[in-house]
Amino acid sequence: MKKSQPMLSVIIPVYNAEKYLDDCLDSVVNQTYPNIEIICVNDGSTDNSQVILKQYEKKYDNIKVIEQENKGVNGARITGYQNANGIYIAWVDADDFVEPTMYEEMINIAILKNYDVVSCNYNFYPKETAKKVKWFREYKEVIDWKFVSKNTIQWNKIVKKELLDKLDIIQLFSTVGEGCYSIVLINAKSVYTINKCLYNYRVGHTSLSTNYHNIKWYQDTVERSYYKTEHFKNHNYSEEWQNFFAYTYLQHILHLLIVAAYNNKRNLYLQTRKQLKCEKLFSKKYEKYLRYNFSKIKLFVLQNIFMKNYFLSVVILKIVLR
Repeated sequence: MKKSQPMLSVIIPVYNAEKYLDDCLDSVVNQTYPNIEIICVNDGSTDNSQVILKQYEKKYDNIKVIEQENKGVNGARITGYQNANGIYIAWVDADDFVEPTMYEEMINIAILKNYDVVSCNYNFYPKETAKKVKWFREYKEVIDWKFVSKNTIQWNKIVKKELLDKLDIIQLFSTVGEGCYSIVLINAKSVYTINKCLYNYRVGHTSLSTNYHNIKWYQDTVERSYYKTEHFKNHNYSEEWQNFFAYTYLQHILHLLIVAAYNNKRNLYLQTRKQLKCEKLFSKKYEKYLRYNFSKIKLFVLQNIFMKNYFLSVVILKIVLR
């Protein structure tokens, strides 16, 4: 290790985050672990984010600000990663913040047994919400589909840059998007989870994934999920992994069907329904995944209402998602 090389690179994509950016940056610069470089990518913000970032860059030697035209969050992640020098890589969303000891606790464990990946639990801030499920599951010595399905987020993890380079993470961000960390977990030789809430995930404001009018976001998610299934086919993963990610692809199509009905997009609804029927989402092949993700009542509604009756689906969704 080079003497000047940081142990950890913390990458923060920033787009119009002025409301929460001070909280985010303060939490990272005040970490109890010192050997950190902080890379902020201002992704074409049109608010005061740039001004705030420049103030912090001037004040703190370990902050580097990169300006670019808007390329979206994955474009910002790629730029940040290309400028990272740390042995481990971490991500923080600009509207979130971390606990003061987060990276000290994670790095100390990572160094202790040379772990590829260390992840932690997290808080919903300021409080839990029914619209969000917890994407954290403790590691129990097995990396299986149940573990991976609940650990795909990247911002509660530190990962060896060596592993990310090996997997060509830049290409994965370009095609698969943020879901590429499921591929990272499957390829990690050693994983450790800290069941302690060290990251604070801000909820209560509208995000892309909770904006049911943003049909394009759901269409893009389907496309990225398709590329993930192709990755698993082309790289000769086991049949179990191929089946699981084929299911996740169909699940995203199901989400699109629901959003199409909610927005009265009948043609899109019919198109996605036809695809789900052709791919046999509700077949025995995917039964265990469906039972794991949906209650008996929800499965009944999905199969007997959302997959059969467009107009009744619209009525139900207008009530449930209002």
